Amino acid sequence: MENIEVGSLVIFIEDFMSETIPNVGIVLSIISFDELVGEELSKGITWYSVLFGEVDIVVSSEMVILLN
Repeated sequence: MENIEVGSLVIFIEDFMSETIPNVGIVLSIISFDELVGEELSKGITWYSVLFGEVDIVVSSEMVILLN
């Protein structure tokens, strides 16, 4: 499994690629939603705050892959 961490470069997988924002971004932080949604719903999914160009959005580990 990929080790995406703060500072990693990630790219959207094809299903989530955009024509309006860059598809490569840098991970700003790893977010834990376990307390909000419970461990059962978040099992196997990691959430990241990623800066794509000038756009900072939250994406899941199902949306991006490690680039570097």
